[in-house]
Amino acid sequence: MDRRLWEQVREAYLDATGKPPDRQAQLLAAHPPEVRVEAERMLRADIEADGFLEPPSLRLPPGTELGAYRIDEFIAHGGMGEVYRGHREADFHKPVAIKVLAPVLALRDAHRLFTRERQMLAQLSHPNIVTLLDGGQSGGRPFLVMEWVEGQPMDRWAAGKSVHQRLELFEQVCSAVQAAHESLIVHQDLKPSNVLVTDTGQAKLLDFGIAQLVDLAADSPVARQTTLRALTLGYASPEQARGLPARIPSDIYSLGLLLFELVSEEAAQPVDRLPIDEAIRRISAEELPRTSAIDRELRAIAGK
Repeated sequence: MDRRLWEQVREAYLDATGKPPDRQAQLLAAHPPEVRVEAERMLRADIEADGFLEPPSLRLPPGTELGAYRIDEFIAHGGMGEVYRGHREADFHKPVAIKVLAPVLALRDAHRLFTRERQMLAQLSHPNIVTLLDGGQSGGRPFLVMEWVEGQPMDRWAAGKSVHQRLELFEQVCSAVQAAHESLIVHQDLKPSNVLVTDTGQAKLLDFGIAQLVDLAADSPVARQTTLRALTLGYASPEQARGLPARIPSDIYSLGLLLFELVSEEAAQPVDRLPIDEAIRRISAEELPRTSAIDRELRAIAGK
């Protein structure tokens, strides 16, 4: 799918999202058949995702075995799947994080992205990037096993810390992102909840779930929709918000937002509660809010 067609599909999808079925049909009928078909596929995927990702009854219960590992408790769900705390049967006292591909995402494109996450983590060795320990497939659902990080999200850790301590932490995050970029990997989802900080102040970058290898563009509409759904718009770059491929500058833009928020304790891009079209418009303006809580030099760095 070329970029022009994708833009038309995306616009049709966003216009119809959240509307009653009869209104959706009216809106989509105004588009060419090739646009309408792809937009309808994306809307159907939304309905399926709403039905499969949310109900707790469909989460894997404690005691579920995944290869040599056993699930202990549900932790959260992210862009590509659910995260559990678990352990290896032979070592009960060493917890691990187990990420399982969500059932609704067991599509060819999402499966490919999840497999790519495993490949990317396997080639990344850095003290500030979560370590991949193992992986496999059970019951048709791929899973990753990663080191268990006992810590708290970056924004929560930063409360009460000095500006110097926060900047030292941000330097660790930048080092992790640089290591990924040197391997031609764009994270695409840099936000406080994807940076855990241990009691010793060590940052750990998590969740490469929607990352893409720079030289492997995701031309599939399903892959692009998966990325769009997984994004947290408050930390997205303008090109990501518009559904365009992310590149290394996209991560650098998100790092600027993180730096602004880390130092000022204010949201750099407060758009999460806005309608998606208004959020995209504001993100495209690329203007940081004015605040006296961040000095001129740091503001200039964050705004680059």
